[in-house]
Amino acid sequence: ASEHRVWRLQPVELTAQITQLVQDKQFDLALNLAKRVQESKRDNRERIGEVRHLQAFHLFTQHRFEDCLKIYSDLSTDVKYVIGLFPGLLPNEFRKTLKYPASPPVLVGSELEKGLGSLADYLTGKRNTLAKQTKETPTTEEQKRAHEEILHIWEVIDSTLLKCYLKINDALVRPLLRLKDNCCHLVECERVLQNAEKYEELVQLYQNKENHKKALDLLLRHGQKATGSLRGHEPTIRYLQHLGAKRLELIFEYSKWILRASPEDGLRIFTEDIPEVESLPRDKVLAHLESVAKSLVIKYLEHIIVYGQDTNAVFHNRLITLYRERIEAILLEKSVSGGASSHEAEASRRVPAGSEPGDLGHYRQRLLTFLEQSQHYTPAKLIVHFPIGKL
Repeated sequence: ASEHRVWRLQPVELTAQITQLVQDKQFDLALNLAKRVQESKRDNRERIGEVRHLQAFHLFTQHRFEDCLKIYSDLSTDVKYVIGLFPGLLPNEFRKTLKYPASPPVLVGSELEKGLGSLADYLTGKRNTLAKQTKETPTTEEQKRAHEEILHIWEVIDSTLLKCYLKINDALVRPLLRLKDNCCHLVECERVLQNAEKYEELVQLYQNKENHKKALDLLLRHGQKATGSLRGHEPTIRYLQHLGAKRLELIFEYSKWILRASPEDGLRIFTEDIPEVESLPRDKVLAHLESVAKSLVIKYLEHIIVYGQDTNAVFHNRLITLYRERIEAILLEKSVSGGASSHEAEASRRVPAGSEPGDLGHYRQRLLTFLEQSQHYTPAKLIVHFPIGKL
């Protein structure tokens, strides 16, 4: 009071005070008052949540990303709403449908990188939570619908993580794509990776989604280029080696260009010491090699018999037949070309079979050794094809 005025203090409704404090960005005070409002627990919880929601958005405008995302996480705010605060992560049409207290600030440069780093941490936490929620198989219709919704959110999270990593640390992209439970949206992430020219990562995406034909087409295109991380045939060989017997037709189809361009390297597609290669049906592989790269058939048979310990008589008989045919072809070539001089012929007759120089001695020695060591060929079927006194 004073000589001329008297002041009267009137209580102001707590709800009005809270509104004013929120407008003044005094969120902590507003929250303290919100807890004192006399109302039902449900209404009070909603009131506090609304204040915290506004506080989180304000923190975002102040570039306090970790504090902001901590609140959104505590409130279980829709992940898509949170992602929409950042530019270029959601489709523009969908982002326009999201309603915020005000237009989110446009982040650029280091602030954008800082924000995306915090967002990636937030999404990783959400991802871990979802993983725990999907451990049990849904049985009821309600559980199945909830499971589908979780998978949709998971897809959004993983797709957004990929985009974040491309902007802040692209070395994290491939580990994300290698995760067995990776849920990246194929079409969206395919577009993003193509635009970023991340072709190795794109192959990994296709592989994870079991879209092997797309991966192999990409490897084929880039394998024939002179530059790039996917140049040459080695990336395709590694990919084919891990497809396994269920995708035998793909292996055969995309091994052809390698077998023709580099037969020795191409053979590794079918001889590598890994379970996927060892599971391939050997009779079908043999038929494929005979039709595409016949020069490799002997080496393949030697591999599966010597290293693979295969006792199938068909393979043993076939290897002996190929040795014989190769020796006959060499002898025929010598006779057609005029043969050796009388002195060389006499010297050749004095040399034990298998000791001759060149391919003739090489294959004769292999044939003799194999006939002595193998116990799984069929003599009765083979002997009729051996010319007397000519091998």
